[in-house]
Amino acid sequence: MLNARHRLADDVHRHLRNAVIAFALIGLPLAALLMRAVIQSSLSQQSHAAMEAGRMAARELDHELVLREHAVGALVANAEQVMKGRVTSPVEVVGQLRARPNHGGYTPGIPPGYAATEICSLMGEGPVPARGSATVAEMQMAIALTPSFLVLRDRGLEIPWAYYVSRRGFIYICPRAGEDVFLWSHDLLDRYTNPSGTAILRTGGRRLVWSTIYRDTAGKGLMTTLSGLVVDRGAVIGDVSIDLGVATLLDRLARHGLPDSTLHLLAADGTDMLGRAALPGRIDPRVASRAAPVRVGGAEVALRTVRTTGWHVAVVTPRRAMLLRALRESTVYGLLVVFLLASLALLFALADALRTLAALSVRDPLTGVYNRRHFDACMRIECSRARRVGTRFGVAMLDIDHFKGFNDRYGHHAGDQALRAVAKALGASLQRLSDQPFRIGGEEFAVIAHVERAEQMERLGEKLCAAIRALAIPHAGSPQGVVTISVGATIVDGARGVDPERAYQQADAALYRAKEAGRGRVVLG
Repeated sequence: MLNARHRLADDVHRHLRNAVIAFALIGLPLAALLMRAVIQSSLSQQSHAAMEAGRMAARELDHELVLREHAVGALVANAEQVMKGRVTSPVEVVGQLRARPNHGGYTPGIPPGYAATEICSLMGEGPVPARGSATVAEMQMAIALTPSFLVLRDRGLEIPWAYYVSRRGFIYICPRAGEDVFLWSHDLLDRYTNPSGTAILRTGGRRLVWSTIYRDTAGKGLMTTLSGLVVDRGAVIGDVSIDLGVATLLDRLARHGLPDSTLHLLAADGTDMLGRAALPGRIDPRVASRAAPVRVGGAEVALRTVRTTGWHVAVVTPRRAMLLRALRESTVYGLLVVFLLASLALLFALADALRTLAALSVRDPLTGVYNRRHFDACMRIECSRARRVGTRFGVAMLDIDHFKGFNDRYGHHAGDQALRAVAKALGASLQRLSDQPFRIGGEEFAVIAHVERAEQMERLGEKLCAAIRALAIPHAGSPQGVVTISVGATIVDGARGVDPERAYQQADAALYRAKEAGRGRVVLG
């Protein structure tokens, strides 16, 4: 018998409650799985990006190093052609050599007809070699390399030094050093002709060797050296070398840097050659995967090999930074989940407020039973149903006897308590859930009962009267000495087409006759 608005409020509240429960049981776990998938995807993408950055950096370093290998290979071939007499030196060196007693060696001056920029520096140890000696022949060969050295310097390969180191104890180096500089030392034989690094076997048995990174004694910072052995009559007589500044390598690496990651250049054994930032732990290139990053300490390390030298580019990303980035990328999904949950909670609260408002609109605030407004709505619904289906139902009007005198004697507070007690007793006396009591106004109540015969309605009225009498609420102004009610009842026959107003008038007329007959009784109308 609830009206449509009240049923709608209950339905909305029930559906939203079910939606919140379903979201909590299904939506939140699914949202958690979605966020986990997003985080895992982000971590995977970051790992892939690190591998790709390492691959690109290694490939670019390979390209740069191969260019220099080609240059050194050409220098070696040129040197060997000079030693075979197929290419001659344009400069006669013997007459230019001067002893440098304070350095224990010798240097030449600038040959006539040449500018200082057209000739490089030659420095050797021991006495000035004699004309026609093998040392002088080798010097002539080194000087013949001058145009190639100068071209390398001017072709943008960023080569700080290009030089020839002889095992006979001299160095020829470009660009030209100042007159007060003497670069030769016996350590050069160990440093340049036998550098520690990875040897690469070339066609024809030639060997090109990249050294590990070291600090240049001439003050040009960290460097690595590529050396190519020069062979004359089956014996190694020296090597042609070019230097490559670490700054150049850093520029190549920096192009492929990633946020929160650091790039390291490792030797073949995993030693960090640049030393710009601490590694998270020992990295063994032999066991590190080339297909996916490996965990080292609290970081992920993506390792790629520089094939030319056997070095390795390591992209190191702290795991914490990766997780924070993944969480930032998944924040939008988390906010969406929070928004949906908050929206459902708000709608649930709104529906609860709507249901409460709907309940308040049909309930009597004093007694808690339905009010006159709801009674009228239920009467229209029941009469319409009765006419449509051809059924019958009962309506009873109830009035507390001598209630004005009760209020005058006991006060309005006691009167309110009596009204609550009567409403509660009426509701407890109705066995069917579909039967409901209503407060029509003041001390007047009504009952809609689903009965079809007059005797059933009469028995219900008697039961209601007995229930109120059993409350034993003292009422000195009543002949019975306690609070009683009078009941006027009627049966509404749908087949006769009775409307709500007519049914109400019939029950009210019956109530009037019950009062005239002495109150505290039931009269059918």
